[in-house]
Amino acid sequence: MSIPKNGSLLDDVHQVMRLNHYSIHTEKTYSDWIRQYVKFHKMTDRCELSVLPEAKVEEFLTYLAIHRKVAVSTQNQAMNALVFCISEC
Repeated sequence: MSIPKNGSLLDDVHQVMRLNHYSIHTEKTYSDWIRQYVKFHKMTDRCELSVLPEAKVEEFLTYLAIHRKVAVSTQNQAMNALVFCISEC
């Protein structure tokens, strides 16, 4: 299901998740991970999501594992949020 990309990235994430009946908890969690990812990479435009997405996701997950020492399950949650964002929005 495609939606127009005329709002902010997070607004579009919320809209797609609601259209697909994701839980509000999942919506908030994914939004938090996407926000952290965008801040980590200092992204200023949504088109930056499509530039080398695999390398950027890998770099972010490595940062989470090494510097923030997050659990593997937390890394998986972050990865799922980013895959959703890159593929749906």
